[in-house]
Amino acid sequence: MHSFSRLVIVLLLSVALPAVAAESLDGGGPLAAKADKPRKGKGKGEATPEATPPPPPPDADGDGIPDGSDRCPQEAEDRDGNADEDGCLDADDDGDGVPDVSDACPKQAENVDGWDDADGCPESAPKIKPFLIEAELMDGTKLKGRVIRILAVDEDKPDAAPGEPADFDVIVDETAEFKTGWENLKAMKSEKVVFTDAVDCYSEGVEELGDSTTWECTLKHPVVVTLKSSEKKGVHRVLDREMRRLDWKIELADCAGPSCAPVQESRTLPLYLYKLVASEKNDDESKAVAALQGRLRELQKRQIKTAMLSPVD
Repeated sequence: MHSFSRLVIVLLLSVALPAVAAESLDGGGPLAAKADKPRKGKGKGEATPEATPPPPPPDADGDGIPDGSDRCPQEAEDRDGNADEDGCLDADDDGDGVPDVSDACPKQAENVDGWDDADGCPESAPKIKPFLIEAELMDGTKLKGRVIRILAVDEDKPDAAPGEPADFDVIVDETAEFKTGWENLKAMKSEKVVFTDAVDCYSEGVEELGDSTTWECTLKHPVVVTLKSSEKKGVHRVLDREMRRLDWKIELADCAGPSCAPVQESRTLPLYLYKLVASEKNDDESKAVAALQGRLRELQKRQIKTAMLSPVD
């Protein structure tokens, strides 16, 4: 009897268990129902999913200024401290008309005064009052213009900055000396000299071991001046014992003759009002002297023969 009962139970289980498994696999039955039952709310401590941020506004040139606010959406702002919020490249920060790429002072506006106006840097006020000049040079060049600055260059000190003298020295009859301003100058005339008598060449020796000998030649170039006023009587000449080159910065109004091109290009009339000076390093004395004398002759051609000076109205 017991054996029969066990046999019945085994048979029943063998039929029931496959059926339950089949229902689970088909998605039905109590197991599937429990698995499909929706959850009621979140568990404690469960994170809330973050919202996806909106895309950034379009910025075609990538300069950080949205296209909607960018005056130059296809050209990136240069971030130079000048109008950096408009989104445009600032080609001339100081507004002086000299592009930043060529401006030696891009944050300082050029003061257009006729002297180095293309460098973009403001210059200090000239030490002289501008004056008009009408002159003939030794080579026959005739010019008219306005002198706006006078720079004094010491050619023995090439590294020294040019000076800007407000006056010059005058010697009267080789005895009395005094200073006067350029505004007191009325006329100038170079005295005639015989080149061979007026030239003087000498050696300055060797400055450093291994250097060639330095040779210097000077050429007397006495300039008689007429002043608007002077307490002295006699012939007035310019005196400059330092023998500096005086660069007259000039705006030409008219020019005719062989020296016009260099004067127009440099806007400078280089003058020696006492002695012309030239120097060269060379161990061969004859070659050095010949070369220097040739340079002095060329310099002499561009010196003032006669000039009349007047104030600017």
